[in-house]
Amino acid sequence: MKKFAFIMAAAIAVSSYAVCAEDAETTNDTSNWYDVLDVVYKDVHGKVDLGAATMLIENKYADNRGKLTNMTGGRLAATFVYPNGFTIKPSVLAGFGEGHIYNGGIAIGWYLPIGNNLRFIPNIAYSMSYLKTKNIEIHPAPGFAIASEEASIQSRVPAIGVDTIVKFGDKWAATLVLQYAWSHSKSHFSNAALPQDGKRTESRGLNSAINLEYFIDDSWSTSLTLGINDANDNELNGVTGRGVIIGAGYRF
Repeated sequence: MKKFAFIMAAAIAVSSYAVCAEDAETTNDTSNWYDVLDVVYKDVHGKVDLGAATMLIENKYADNRGKLTNMTGGRLAATFVYPNGFTIKPSVLAGFGEGHIYNGGIAIGWYLPIGNNLRFIPNIAYSMSYLKTKNIEIHPAPGFAIASEEASIQSRVPAIGVDTIVKFGDKWAATLVLQYAWSHSKSHFSNAALPQDGKRTESRGLNSAINLEYFIDDSWSTSLTLGINDANDNELNGVTGRGVIIGAGYRF
């Protein structure tokens, strides 16, 4: 079982980097330090999203499927857009069930509006993850299974991607998130007979998510996000994650 670029629901996710308000206007008045703060903070527009998440995680060995692990939890994400288009997107995710998962990351990109209804945010990202599952089974061959009471994976994941945001009138927006990630991981199993125990591995894969958002008013919105992450190494060992997030957002 190797690397692991994961559920960001998401990012699973994720997700609703939706319409980050109107373009801000830069003030020319810098007569005192309050104006400096205005440039740094006041003219920043964006969005904060908080959602409940459910996730399915599957270990793979030589592309043979293992046991599905279900977890539930939550995700907090934000998008900060500066007047010149510079964009920062931090996020955290936690899930619990037959084990637990923690993920924290940040993306840096550029907010590119095209017309009134289309937005792009090309970005580079970096995240750190910790996944622990219980009572897993890996099937290296048909009819043959290797069990382990616990398995854990620690990952560092750089990535490049783009968010595409499309507005439909004043009330609806859809966001497509595509991200290609390289995961650098270390795996540990309570059953040391598994060949990947203690190994450092590298994998890569595509993370994708689609988000549908309804704007209740100028500030508040609700959203539904579907995401899938798939990371494999050259021997087709890896982890697949699927997630659903139902959340609320606040634009500022």
